[in-house]
Amino acid sequence: PRVPVERHYLLLPPDADWQWVAACQGYWEKFHISLGTNLDDAGYGPGLKIRAVTVINPDKWPENLKTFFEQNYPGVKYDPILARSPRELKMILQWRIDKNRPLGGAG
Repeated sequence: PRVPVERHYLLLPPDADWQWVAACQGYWEKFHISLGTNLDDAGYGPGLKIRAVTVINPDKWPENLKTFFEQNYPGVKYDPILARSPRELKMILQWRIDKNRPLGGAG
């Protein structure tokens, strides 16, 4: 039988390029997160014990993503990050790596 697992998805904004992906490399290596730009891939996960979505620059989406996940994928842990550049994102993620904290806040 399938064992319930945890999934952490790092959701890049729709206009992200490879510089943004590269900024996530260390975070991916440390926490083995899923990475992409698809809202439904990020929230979907029936049978998963924990579903967390770290959203990079949620203001880049045409809708409120916190509300989107609450309405469409209840139970998702929503974790927003605002970063003005790939360099800033890399610094934020490096802090999380150094603190062994994949999620912000109380995560």
